[in-house]
Parts: sequence; C-alpha cells; structure tokens
Amino acid sequence: KIDSTCIDDEIVKVNNSIDECIKSYENIINSLVDEDLKQLCDFNKMVLKAKSLKIDIENNIRENLINGAYAITSYFNKKADDLSKSDNNYLKERSTDIIDIKNKVLKSFMGIKSFDLSEIKDDSILVAHEITPNILLSGDLSYVKGIISKNLNIEPSYGNATFYISDDGTTTSEQLYVFRCYYIGG
Repeated sequence: KIDSTCIDDEIVKVNNSIDECIKSYENIINSLVDEDLKQLCDFNKMVLKAKSLKIDIENNIRENLINGAYAITSYFNKKADDLSKSDNNYLKERSTDIIDIKNKVLKSFMGIKSFDLSEIKDDSILVAHEITPNILLSGDLSYVKGIISKNLNIEPSYGNATFYISDDGTTTSEQLYVFRCYYIGG
C-alpha cells in the first residue's frame, strides 16, 4: 500500500514509463527494414496507446492505494491471461507479447536498463534463457552468429558454459557443440 499523498506522483511515473516505451517503439520502427518486425512494434505500440491502459492503471492505484509497479503488473497479467484463454491461436500467442511489453514498462518504471543488442559490436553467440521480442527488436542481429539450441549448462564456479548452438536456435538445423567456453557472468 502507498500513502494517499503519493498517488499523483505514482501515476505520473507510470504514465512517463508508458510514454517512454511508446517513444522507444517509434524509434525502433523508424530504424527497421523488416516488415514483420515493424508489425510487431506497431502491435506493441498499439497496446501501450490503448485508452484503457492508463485509465485502468490510474483507477487501480487510486482505489486500492497500490504502487505503480503492482498496478502495471496487474493490468498486463490480466490482459495476457484473457488472451491466453482465447480460442484463436493468434491471440493466444499474443499473450506472451503482452508479458514482454509489461516487462519493458516495468523496467522503465523501475529505472532498470534493458538488454540492448545494439551494444554488441563483435561477432557473438546470444545466450539467454528466453529471447523475447523486445530483445530482438533492440538492435542489429548481424553480429549474432548463433543462438543456444540445446543443453545450456553454465558452471559459474568455474566460469564456463557448455551447450549446442545453431543459426536459428532450433535443434532441427545443423548444430555446433561448444564445450566449456568462457562464460562472462561466471
């Protein structure tokens, strides 16, 4: 619960975070060539521009005296849950996009820097438990030379990792076995 004197500040912070994410998607759209990625960005931007978004979150903060992070989480989790129950497979798949958008807004709200592919300037192998659309939209994939496809085993105490990689991250294409490579986070 938040103090009633903090409500307006919390709402301003939420709205600023949403606006920041909209601007981020607009910048990405302007830099993209791929039409599919542009459509994904347009979808994400459309979700953030929905009239009900700011109104519902503001009402939740005012009525329940909850903080902005909790209100953001509640709103997007409900929308994702509603979509996941749809009979339409396309809408079901969009529920994961809603969660990805929620995470982008939450990171903005909390001042957490998102991973940005545009910071990669050397040939690299992308290692992640999950590669979300927002990660893919964040930069140029030309430096990404492989994606983990199978058996990620990280040994932080030894500073290495063992895994299979492929061009597309699947096990159906040709794979390369990487044994005990240097793990930066280790």
